[in-house]
Amino acid sequence: RRAGVMTLRAKEQERQIALFRTRLEKSEVLRKRLQERMGTTQPIAMPAAAPKAEEPPRVMGLEVNPETRGLVLESGLLFAPGKAGLKTSGKALLTKLKGELNKPEFADRHICIEGHTDDMPIKRSGHTSNWDLSAKRALSVLRYFEAQGIASDRLSFAGYGQFKPLDKTKGDKARARNRRVEIVLYE
Repeated sequence: RRAGVMTLRAKEQERQIALFRTRLEKSEVLRKRLQERMGTTQPIAMPAAAPKAEEPPRVMGLEVNPETRGLVLESGLLFAPGKAGLKTSGKALLTKLKGELNKPEFADRHICIEGHTDDMPIKRSGHTSNWDLSAKRALSVLRYFEAQGIASDRLSFAGYGQFKPLDKTKGDKARARNRRVEIVLYE
C-alpha cells in the first residue's frame, strides 16, 4: 500500500513538472512576441532559473513579475490607500493597457487580474480582510476592462491578500511593492 502511495506521488510530481515545463515554454513564446513587438533585444522577463537582478524587467514602463510573467501595477497608481475604487490616474493607465490587450496578437489570450495586498492587518478601511480588499481591487480592474470593451469571456480575477508577496523582505518598501494588481495573460 505504501509503495502505491509513493508511486502516485511520483506520478503527480512528474505531472506537475510537465505542467511547469509547458507553462515555461508558453511564457517564453509570449516573452519573445513581446520583445519583437517592443523592438528590443533586451530580455523582458528573466528565465526561471536566473538569479534575481537588481532592477526587475519592464514592459510599457511596468514591472514584470518573473514568476507569473504578469504586468505589475502598483496599487498607489490605481487606488487610494485602503480603497477598491479606481482613481482617475488608474483609469488612464488601464485605458492604455486595454489598447494593448485588444490588439490582434493578444486577442486570443485570457486575462487574469490578480489582486495582492501587504501583510498589514486591515483596521479602518471598511474591508473585512486583506483577502477582501485584494479581491475587490482585482474585480474593479476587471469591471473597468469590461466596460472598456474587453470581452467578458476573456476576463477572470483572483484575490490573494498578502499570501503571494512580490518582495518577501520586511519594511515599507517591501510592503509598497506587495500592494499591487497583476495582469497575467494565458493562452
